[in-house]
Amino acid sequence: NPTQNASREESLETLAENLYKICPILAENNLIITIEFEKGCPIDNYRDGITFIQDTQLPIRLTCDTYHLFNDNADPYKSVLEMGDFIGDAHISGSHRGEPGTGEFDFDSFAFGLKEIGFIGPLVIQYKMEDVGSISRSCMFTQKLKEQIITS
Repeated sequence: NPTQNASREESLETLAENLYKICPILAENNLIITIEFEKGCPIDNYRDGITFIQDTQLPIRLTCDTYHLFNDNADPYKSVLEMGDFIGDAHISGSHRGEPGTGEFDFDSFAFGLKEIGFIGPLVIQYKMEDVGSISRSCMFTQKLKEQIITS
């Protein structure tokens, strides 16, 4: 989230400085960090995330969150292709942080984009649960999404 009394530039510089310190330690342990873009934050959208990684040359990836793509009015397919190998994981939810598969987000084109770039990273279900039954529905939806991504 945005830091009070700090400019976007200061926030990004501080983020980069700290990532430069932690990334070598993570690499020694075969770990990688992902950063998440979010409207109103220093890394406002996936394009800002790509630019940050390219400018800093840090060995980090992006969390590709369907909720944030929807809020950015980003084309699910094109945005995934643009992020490409920068995607470290994907957060799955409905367009308004509801149950995965609900709302207006185009999951078919999203899955097609992930398939096209050869995505094999984790799919993380992240949503506001309305009822206990939604856990099963969300898992089934995400399993089908995974199958769309990995089948040839």
